[in-house]
Amino acid sequence: MVTAALLGVSALAAALIGDRVLDALIARDRLTARTLLRVWAALTAGVFVAAASSVAIVAIPGHASVVGGVLQTCLNGLDSAVSRTLELVAGPGVFALVLAVSGWRAAAFWRTARRRDLEIGAHHALLARLLNPTGARSPLWLPTSTPMAYSTPGRTRGLIVASEGLRQRLDPAALSAVMAHEQAHVHGHHHLFVRVADCLSHAVPWLPLTRQASPIVRALVEFDADAHAAHEHGDDAVVRAITHVHPTAPAGALGIARDCVELRLHRLGRSAAPGTRPSRSSSYAAPTAAAMFPVLLFLAGLATVVLAACPA
Repeated sequence: MVTAALLGVSALAAALIGDRVLDALIARDRLTARTLLRVWAALTAGVFVAAASSVAIVAIPGHASVVGGVLQTCLNGLDSAVSRTLELVAGPGVFALVLAVSGWRAAAFWRTARRRDLEIGAHHALLARLLNPTGARSPLWLPTSTPMAYSTPGRTRGLIVASEGLRQRLDPAALSAVMAHEQAHVHGHHHLFVRVADCLSHAVPWLPLTRQASPIVRALVEFDADAHAAHEHGDDAVVRAITHVHPTAPAGALGIARDCVELRLHRLGRSAAPGTRPSRSSSYAAPTAAAMFPVLLFLAGLATVVLAACPA
């Protein structure tokens, strides 16, 4: 019981402080946005795996054997103060109820979001047939004077939508930056990241890591798309693109001027100095460390219990 409780508390602790850890990493600007997206995904997965494992340890017969020897004897002494009934009711019972409620909320949100995306896809497919009878699909140029651009989700590939007003308002470099930005959204499957984050924020709003998932991921996908566009066309072109495009975009779409504009402009204005970007190995080391974060908290808690309650 002690082992399972420590693992569950570690998962909860990681979920309570995980958003602040991500905020600190974003503020330091030492990892790429793509790596930070992997860190968020790994940390979130690690929290849910640790929470589920804590219940499995209790529910599976013979769970006490997860640790052995003198350490297990010591922990068995602590476990004796808790009845088996309390374990099954207060531990897995409560977690199962929370999991059921969260799962129901997540499923309802996912169905609604999927239906919305299908409607957006059908609407733009019709526009594409009407406006591009030759068969060209992307980008879809809308005959409106409002300078706007966005990308829509898609099962296999999304659709980039822009307006004729955008062509008239922007210079060639800024226009190319807009296209590169939206292509990064499509090729990076950013719409899926955003949908998962929105789903978590809706389904599990009582934990900071999941409650803040939507704004964090929406910022990160824009950082990633900005970085891709800036790499190809320069920071100045991206800044002109962001500041001259109207933030109009349908629900479910990602528009270049829709989310966290001021933060993105600030980030573009202070590019990291040469040599400060992480190596390829560190871009994988950071997500691995994030996935192991609940386990590290568990080991620290276990060491504390052993030092406090077990004989030398």
